[in-house]
Amino acid sequence: MNITRIGQATAAALAGAFTVVAPAVVSGSGILAQAIASAAVQQPQEGVLVALGDSITFGYNLTDTSGNTRPSHSAFPYLIGRDTGYTISDLGVPGWTSDDLRVALGTPNFARAVQGATAITLDIGSNDLLRLAGQMHLLDAAQKDPTAPVTVTPEQQAEFTQAIQQFGVNLTSILTTLRSQTQAPIVLYNLYNLYNPFPPGTGLNTVTEQFEQAENAIIAKAAQSVPRVALADVHTAFAGKQTEYVRVAQGDVHPTASGQAVLAQAGESALRALGAFGPGSSEGSGGSSNGTSNGARPNGPVQLIAGTVSPAGSTLSGTLNGSRVSLTVPASAIALGSEADVTSGPATAVAPLLSSRQRAIAEVGVNFMSFVTFQKPYTLTVENPAIPPGAAVFQITGDVLTPVAGAKVTAGKAVIPGKAGADYVIVAPVAQTVPGGTSPVTGLPLWPDLGLAILLVGGGIGLVAASRRQRA
Repeated sequence: MNITRIGQATAAALAGAFTVVAPAVVSGSGILAQAIASAAVQQPQEGVLVALGDSITFGYNLTDTSGNTRPSHSAFPYLIGRDTGYTISDLGVPGWTSDDLRVALGTPNFARAVQGATAITLDIGSNDLLRLAGQMHLLDAAQKDPTAPVTVTPEQQAEFTQAIQQFGVNLTSILTTLRSQTQAPIVLYNLYNLYNPFPPGTGLNTVTEQFEQAENAIIAKAAQSVPRVALADVHTAFAGKQTEYVRVAQGDVHPTASGQAVLAQAGESALRALGAFGPGSSEGSGGSSNGTSNGARPNGPVQLIAGTVSPAGSTLSGTLNGSRVSLTVPASAIALGSEADVTSGPATAVAPLLSSRQRAIAEVGVNFMSFVTFQKPYTLTVENPAIPPGAAVFQITGDVLTPVAGAKVTAGKAVIPGKAGADYVIVAPVAQTVPGGTSPVTGLPLWPDLGLAILLVGGGIGLVAASRRQRA
């Protein structure tokens, strides 16, 4: 069965979901003629570039990731930010497949990040293939001897076919969701071959190239079919240069610092092709639009920490937007290990969901891989000196705030239990002074005061009734 043909057939099916427009195709070495002409003078950009993806976007195994818990500032999104002036919100999560990203885009924290984006980069799909290859143990022997033959059985071929078809479905969903949330320009990366340094015809090269070509055909067709999308062709840019651009010498599939620079160059070229960087950019300083669906200025970047949680128990900690956060998954809470991430955006981003008597102290979201189910609750601890003892914790679902049962708040700390990915906001009352009053009134619920009033009124009624009985 020809995997490439199946990938192309799946890609063709994508075209029916979108209006077809002329594509912009770029590579690490340059851009099409219409974009080259605009590269003379570049102006700094305003707004936020949101980078969506996996460990490549994250900058996995680069030197400044704090043990692969924080996105690297040497990863291509931050290199683009350095060159363009965009503020960067790197939301790449190591280990994520297209299905994990598809699910995450439906969560409030990722949706708000996308809605506030001025531009977006999207690099996903490598783990759709690598996870399946790992489950089949196809690469174990090949990593020891890359020139050795790699045998793929008909059954395994069928599984890869299904995975590639599902990738096409997921990519359609991802792009549809993004376009429903924002009209910001999107740079869509294709996949580079991890093992091209080895001679054509050798087992590892042949297998990886075959499957990646199928996914890349889907990616290319999607880029043609969605408005304001440019394809960044890093497959061509990396071809034959993996020993320089990929950490092959370390037995690692992730890009080197040089490889990340090539990814950044391709992204910048794509942004120029989309008019989102350089002369004529409507998103440049002084521009009137940031590309968002509602025209509002971005609230600032969403920050992220990520890591692996295991059935033996794990804790992931870091500082996000002024809050110290810790995610603790107890032993036996999950059956399978999972990548997890904790995100936090500016608290002002959730202000439209609150009343005038409330203020948001911190917003924190938690995401796990799509297959994870919890047998025991995790604990999310948020420490921030601005949290008062009277604060409350709500879960955000769309535009609805629901009180979190079991959440405990003390001065400077909120402890939140959960059994699924969720988005939380810690809310404090706003002190309000009543005219003529001597003390401020807070936005706390009125039940205690109302209960006291009922008791006083009830007591008064009882006294009146007793007095009448005595007179009678």
